[in-house]
Amino acid sequence: METTARFEIVEARSPADVAAARRLMIEYRDSISTPLCFQGFDAEMATLPGRYAPPTGVLLLAVEAASRTPAGCIALREIDAAPFGRVCEMKRLYVAPGSRNSGLGRLLAEMLLIRARNLGYAAMRLDTDADMVPAQRLYESLGFRPTAKYNNDPIPGTLFYEMRLDGVASVKRGRPVPDLQQGGLNA
Repeated sequence: METTARFEIVEARSPADVAAARRLMIEYRDSISTPLCFQGFDAEMATLPGRYAPPTGVLLLAVEAASRTPAGCIALREIDAAPFGRVCEMKRLYVAPGSRNSGLGRLLAEMLLIRARNLGYAAMRLDTDADMVPAQRLYESLGFRPTAKYNNDPIPGTLFYEMRLDGVASVKRGRPVPDLQQGGLNA
């Protein structure tokens, strides 16, 4: 579990935490213009945590520390093997409107990168819409670089990024690497 003055971030494993992450992911889907049906979004929501479950996946949930209100989520799943090692994909980074501009998106991404490295992944990939400029800036500031298309995304203008995970612990800028434990809304 990682706690800041404002947020607590946990692995979403309990039914309550998974349900809160699902609500945030649906809120995300409803807030963007890109259809997610080609990704099997409805089936993903019905089986959550699905591919984001341990031992190869991670689903993180951020809640407001004071109110316990769900504030954001992020997930990873294994997607591939490459000559240099296993590859995972960052999915569903979303910060609720009331928690934006707080650094929560960066914190969630940093924690996911650390978890990916701890799980033995050699690289993380992601895709994002061309109009999501703040997200692109975040990814690039974390060390993601443009890469070739790696999935079946049919949306024109989709951007693809990859980051090698060597030395990811330095992402936390000298802070100790958190050891996430099961906890969450009911903890």
